[in-house]
Amino acid sequence: MTLEQFNTAIRPKVNGAINLHNATINVNANLDFFMTSSTVTYVGHISQSNYAASNAVLDNLERQRISNGLPAATVSLGPIKGVGTLNRNPEYAENLLRSGLIEAEESEFIRHFNRFTHPQLKSKHFDSLTQGHILTGDRRSALLVTTLESRKAAGSSGGVIVDASGDDLLIPEISDDRDKAVIVLAEAVSQRLAKLMFISIEDIDISRPFSHFGLDSMSGSELIHWLSQNFGVGMSFLQLLAPSCSPKSLAGTIFDALEMKAAAAEISALVIVGGTSHESPNESLVSNGVNGSTGMNGSSGIDSGSAGSQMEKFSRSVRRAIADSKPVMHSYVCSVVNKKGEQLYTLSKGTLSQDSSTKVDFDAVYGMASLTKLMTTVAIMICVDRGQISLDDDIAPILPDLCAPPVLYGVGSEGRCLIKPRTKTITLRLLMSHQSGCGYHSNPPLARWARQNGKTNSVFDNDFEIMKTYPLLFEPGQGWMYGSGTDWAGEAIARMNNTTLEEFMRSNVWEPRSVVNTARLDKVPRHGARGRWIHTLQSQRR
Repeated sequence: MTLEQFNTAIRPKVNGAINLHNATINVNANLDFFMTSSTVTYVGHISQSNYAASNAVLDNLERQRISNGLPAATVSLGPIKGVGTLNRNPEYAENLLRSGLIEAEESEFIRHFNRFTHPQLKSKHFDSLTQGHILTGDRRSALLVTTLESRKAAGSSGGVIVDASGDDLLIPEISDDRDKAVIVLAEAVSQRLAKLMFISIEDIDISRPFSHFGLDSMSGSELIHWLSQNFGVGMSFLQLLAPSCSPKSLAGTIFDALEMKAAAAEISALVIVGGTSHESPNESLVSNGVNGSTGMNGSSGIDSGSAGSQMEKFSRSVRRAIADSKPVMHSYVCSVVNKKGEQLYTLSKGTLSQDSSTKVDFDAVYGMASLTKLMTTVAIMICVDRGQISLDDDIAPILPDLCAPPVLYGVGSEGRCLIKPRTKTITLRLLMSHQSGCGYHSNPPLARWARQNGKTNSVFDNDFEIMKTYPLLFEPGQGWMYGSGTDWAGEAIARMNNTTLEEFMRSNVWEPRSVVNTARLDKVPRHGARGRWIHTLQSQRR
């Protein structure tokens, strides 16, 4: 929701009420002053924050008028049967009923109108109706809320509560076996879905997508809220309606989230104690030449009594992933270090490359590849903060060679790539957001152009004399393509500061954060560390 959308619902109620208040405050007339509010100001609603906010203003205007001896009343309306939106959309009424809100008869509402004109006594005392707002809105109440949540969790006998109302079954202890756990979690998701859609649990096929069951935005919002509250799984309504999203696949997502949460909790609870790590020395648990069980300061690693810990499961998962016939990566190095510099957990597994028998350790050198784009972005924003350049500045005065190439705009009848002069400005913002037209030589249109023009050099060579000879893929701001725009931004940093990008990063990004062992690959000595280079897919392709 944008700010304008938020204000669209607020302005009519708020401005109208305040205008009436100002127009009548000094009028000596026997006027009643009542406003229609809503129960959402007390019970809340997952998708009506602007509506709740506007009605909260009316409630507080009423309190202010009463404290000044002026007549005022707000009617906090709940659902009225057969009236307004609920009459036009019966499914909304069903959703409210599931939330515990019961529709009132229209006749009952009308009978209460006489109460709205009763005289109000002037009072400066605390309004008891605001207690709930203070409790939920004051950060100092967090301790009380945490205590209540802890007591509720303690009463669940270790199970995972799948419904805050308690009307669903508790999920038993989640199995470590993913397949078994997914079945249990899919059953819980199906129970919630059946409740939301008023259908039998037997009618739910866990392999069917959620869209098959007629999930609408309101019931979808409730399901998303339930996932977030109970499992810490966040997702959008569009993700929920994706053809690939079913109760079974969602159960897998929940299981992965619970595993990650448990592993994170395990890491945060690690304690340095005497003894040896639960990892054995032959698992290459070393860091900077020091055995992982010893740690940086001579302390031991993980408590040897944690044999069944989540971190052991994490270690086993890493080993299985690397031992797979088609591994995602052929090596993995992990270390957990606390603020004191003490090494709490280490693991290194795999080899320098698929064709190497040399084991990786903590002296292995990893290339960060496109993670350097993030570092370059930090560096360019430092320049922006210093006033050297603005995001919407034309980059031409700094990078005239980048702005010289033409633009590809199609293929002619003879199959030749067509080019034309660039007509639109390349700004720093377009450069950093991959909207400048700068691409990589592997992009099909650029690859075709390169073949037709006898180009054999690679944009990956980081040679701007080569890069500036490649045309743009499109007019700046007229498309999006992941490419070499960040490389050019790095060159802009170097030129603005009369240095190299590496030296600028070293002085302004790395060293202030104690990152001291980072350098360009071509600056790494061929003997020593260069021999510990991890051959990633990209480096092998080069």
